[in-house]
Amino acid sequence: MCEKNKPVYSFGWLKSPKDIRDYKYSLLVAPPRTIPTKLSYRSEMGSIFDQGEVGACVAFACANMKNWQEWKESGLFIPMSQRCMYSRRPNAGDGMYPIDAMKMLKNFGMCKEELCMGKWYYPTNSDDVCDAPEVISDAALHKVKSYVQLESVTDIKNALQDGPVTIAVPVFNGWFGTAAVNGHIPMPSSGESMLGGHMI
Repeated sequence: MCEKNKPVYSFGWLKSPKDIRDYKYSLLVAPPRTIPTKLSYRSEMGSIFDQGEVGACVAFACANMKNWQEWKESGLFIPMSQRCMYSRRPNAGDGMYPIDAMKMLKNFGMCKEELCMGKWYYPTNSDDVCDAPEVISDAALHKVKSYVQLESVTDIKNALQDGPVTIAVPVFNGWFGTAAVNGHIPMPSSGESMLGGHMI
């Protein structure tokens, strides 16, 4: 999957700039709860997405998280559109900042996938399909009330007890060795170069 350290896949996580206005999870929740040894939402989540060579991992991760929230609140599994989010990213080029995704979920929302379908290359941010009035009005029905920043492994473990979260991770060559076989991602070796970032 990697040839001469050149990744086949596109890694679309762009590190968000610091914003002191972001809510911090550790400052807003009660002291840490008892953390279970195992926790899985696999049976409550949709299928695993394949972003291919499109650097839209941030939008894919947010869509899957939003799928779960919609199911939890309505009892219906409503696939949400990653295309709706990724085509509206404010930055040019491949990839997306998680902070922009969170702001979009809060202020614009995310429409149902049936209104804005597809997975393809995104040469520009312009997308006539996802700019349609029915897409915009549907997205407004599927917003989040707020979002918080997780700053530590402890934050992640505690937040997971309330539902799925999105996290960003650096990608090294080790991802394409044993990890491709058994799913276990090793810590990077000394001197190993970072290939990019991925959001899950």
